[in-house]
Amino acid sequence: MLPLEVLTRRLAAIVCCGALCAGSLVAGAGSASATTPPDSDNGSTAALEQFISLGEQYGYSLIDPACSASPSEGTDLTYTCYAMTTLGTPFIARTSLSDIDVVEFDILAQPGQVIDPAVVVEPPGSTPDGSDAESDASPGFDALGYFDSLFSGDPTEVGTLQQVTAPGSPAEAYAMYQIEFVQTRAELGGDTLNPVHVYLTAEGVLICVTSDSCVHATDLQVVNGQLVSFKVEGEDIAPRLGRATDPVPVGTSTASVQAAYRSVTGDLLSVFVELTSTDAVMFELSTAVYIDADGNQTAIDRTESIGAEDFDLKGTVTVALVFPGVDPGGAVRFLVHQNDGSAPLAAVLPVESLAPES
Repeated sequence: MLPLEVLTRRLAAIVCCGALCAGSLVAGAGSASATTPPDSDNGSTAALEQFISLGEQYGYSLIDPACSASPSEGTDLTYTCYAMTTLGTPFIARTSLSDIDVVEFDILAQPGQVIDPAVVVEPPGSTPDGSDAESDASPGFDALGYFDSLFSGDPTEVGTLQQVTAPGSPAEAYAMYQIEFVQTRAELGGDTLNPVHVYLTAEGVLICVTSDSCVHATDLQVVNGQLVSFKVEGEDIAPRLGRATDPVPVGTSTASVQAAYRSVTGDLLSVFVELTSTDAVMFELSTAVYIDADGNQTAIDRTESIGAEDFDLKGTVTVALVFPGVDPGGAVRFLVHQNDGSAPLAAVLPVESLAPES
């Protein structure tokens, strides 16, 4: 999965001040040690290697492990590492690297442990006695500012979310989906997006496209000040998300899944696909289908899709292919016509689920 610093070129956000959602989570603490200290310029690589080794020690099969710096810990050598496991739940640990030959980890969450939701704190000055709620709360996660940024569409602000989003987590994959959505609409001349309004509630945040079209983001899971996951209208986002995948070669072209998400309100799976061709070829996307794990086929919804046309391409473009009522875990299939008059080639792109079945 691409880190958020790479994704800053693809979207972002509005800055909003407001109340805090305290990151009150440490789900089970443990420690382990490993050898080989990092050089100062490759700490994240060293942390990732040690994190993978740690997972192996515990017998976990890690999926897309990733680490990000945690400067709030007071050192440039502190990292928070995250991975989904084949058990369908996350493994999260924090490490502070040093100049000696020992690396210690604090295990923040393991498969089978419940990650407590973050606690919503009222805005400063809103307590019954008029005191400043922030002064009594431990430093936490600014839920209002985070979601306000996530849904705005300003590509310079999404980069600020990197430090408060767990690397490789469902929250990062959801941010990636939002980035691709806004950027693809902008590149392909979609309608102007309505402004999104975000409100803090006792359960989390309320996100409104219009006054009568709103969804709740609740059960925010925050580890070490970084958002890991949340629910939309009571639905976990992890099983609804697809992960970015490597390019699939199709003749002189390639196609790769950049992001995917099955929306809760629209019940539509949007798959963002980057197409690249060194020669002018014709992509036939109007007849694309989604094939689920049981082999059932679902035709593309061209009305909801972005760029689901038949077009010649020499270069690179990203399109959004939308299919109703299906989950990640299947594959997108469409045809690619070479310019030499030969039979068309079938592109088959796996849409890998972020949360595999246990």
